[in-house]
Amino acid sequence: QCALWDGRRKAAQEALEQAAALDPAQPAWVWRALAALNGRRMETGGLSLTLPAQKISPATIAGLASGQYERHEREAALADLRDGDRVLELGAGIGAMAMWISQARPDLSVTCVEGNPELAPLILQNFEVNRCGATLIEGLAALHDGKQTFYVSDDFWASSTRQPDAGAQAVRLPCIDVRSLLAETHPTILIVDIEGAEAEILPALDLSGVRRVIVEVHPKLIDPPQVSKVLHSLFQAGFDIDLTRDRGDVYVFDRAAPEGHDQSD
Repeated sequence: QCALWDGRRKAAQEALEQAAALDPAQPAWVWRALAALNGRRMETGGLSLTLPAQKISPATIAGLASGQYERHEREAALADLRDGDRVLELGAGIGAMAMWISQARPDLSVTCVEGNPELAPLILQNFEVNRCGATLIEGLAALHDGKQTFYVSDDFWASSTRQPDAGAQAVRLPCIDVRSLLAETHPTILIVDIEGAEAEILPALDLSGVRRVIVEVHPKLIDPPQVSKVLHSLFQAGFDIDLTRDRGDVYVFDRAAPEGHDQSD
């Protein structure tokens, strides 16, 4: 497991195969990780996932196999889904969150935005296998249309409009105007994990129809005053923080009756 978290794919695969040969009574995460490392689908968290080596890092495989991948966000998202909810996710990653929500409540509308062009085919493939009816919008969450530079890292979750490491590849990608998207989709739940872009985007949004915001802030990419600005903007918009659910850099904000929103819609 340490080899996986350290990114040593071959060492992890050899160690896990040796352990499985010595004793088949291994924890479930071992078999999940071996499936992904050997090019098979991983069955985890109720999902069946293709995780190609050229797109998914060993660390992500470790997180998915152990059940830790996006665990706090998943728990917060699934804790209070209501009839008529509409979910908008900014930063879909591999699409797992959209699939978990659709699995729990296939009747709800789920829209997700992902800018990494290498992930879109994988997301759509896994949506099909898992019978997920979520809508994927390809592009960078932004406050304007046009194009923007995006830095694609080996670990997809570290890809960002802010250059995260020296090895990232810079590409120009289309932008999705989030303000227009909010007006089109009318979400009641907003999930935000956009690797630092939350600093500009969240404070500029009209969230009057939203009752729950789940946001991961990224203090390695934005400075403390910017993190404070993000959190303060949600307080100003009428949200209260749920201190029973915040974990690390993931925060959950709620309000009982969103302004201007008829929950019977």
